[in-house]
This record gives sequence, C-alpha cells and structure tokens, in this order.
Amino acid sequence: MSTGKAIALLLIGGAIALAAYEFGRRSVREPALVAARAEERRPEAAPAAPPPPRVEPAPIESGSTIEVPLDDAPSTPLSEAAAPAPAEPPAPPPMPPIEERPEDEPGQCLSLEATPNSVSAYGAAGPAIQLVVRARNRCATAFSGPSTYFRVVAAGANGFPFATATGRFAGPIPAFGTAETLVAITGDVTRVATYRAELR
Repeated sequence: MSTGKAIALLLIGGAIALAAYEFGRRSVREPALVAARAEERRPEAAPAAPPPPRVEPAPIESGSTIEVPLDDAPSTPLSEAAAPAPAEPPAPPPMPPIEERPEDEPGQCLSLEATPNSVSAYGAAGPAIQLVVRARNRCATAFSGPSTYFRVVAAGANGFPFATATGRFAGPIPAFGTAETLVAITGDVTRVATYRAELR
C-alpha cells in the first residue's frame, strides 16, 4: 500500500471517530439541557406557610373547689354567700292570757228529775210512793254521790207542795254521765199531780 493511501485511510478513520465523539457528546448534553430549560420554565413554588402556632390547653378549673388564701377567705362559704337570705317568718300573735276557769259546782252542772216507780210502799205514817231520782251531769267534773243531797217535793194540782223527802246518791256521778237512786215519799198519792227534785 502506498503512503498516500495510508494517510487517506487514517484521515477517514479520524473523521469517523471525531463524528462519533461529537454525536455521543450531544446525546449526553441534550437531555441535560432539556431538563435545565424545563426547570427554568417551571414557576417558582410559593413559599411554604409557617406551621400554625401551638395552642397550649387552658388549665381546667374545678367546678366545686376554689382555692382562696386564708387571709382573704370569706367568713361564710361561697354557696351560702351566693344564696339569698331566707325571709324571716312573721312573729306569731301573742297568746291571749289564760283565764282561770272556775271550778264546776253541782248546782251548775247537775239536773234532777223524779219519776214514780212501779212499786208502791206503805210507811209508818201511811201510804207512800217510791220514786226514782236521776241526776244528769253536764260538766267534765265528776261529783261524789254521797255528798250530793237532794229533796223531792210532791205537789198537788194547784202547785202547792204537800209532801217532801230527802236523799242522796250512793255512788259517784260521772262527768257527762248519770246516776240514779230510790227514795220514798209519804202522802196521799191520789192528790199528787207533779214530782219535783232539787239539790239541797
């Protein structure tokens, strides 16, 4: 081979190598340029907003207990101080003076009645009639029967008494109760129109 051909071949090989080098460098640079240009066209991102301030939770106060220094503590509990004072009830009217009640008397409390009994009697002085004497007590006080004396009067049609008899009760006369006893009166029973009993 001649020297000229060898030089020509070397030049051709160098040109091919140089072309291959340039092609490879462009293939590497073009993606980088495209990425750089895309980065330049991308709008700048807005700065990130600062994080919200951290809010500390407020301390929870007890609904039933409030601490107060001893020097400033009120003299009464808060629950009592907040409640209105109850209104005082009006004073009751004065009681009327107690009157001394008089003692019950037989003459005010006892009423007597005399009625003939079914049994007739004869006494030493002549004919007699047996009477039932009944006492009614209208009071709350009992009376002693043996201490309660009475008199029975037999009266004629004109109201004039012509025979009398006295007696007393054997047992007590209870409060709001009755007591009975028997008594005989001597006289002409045919003349008797009424019988009347009264305390002595």
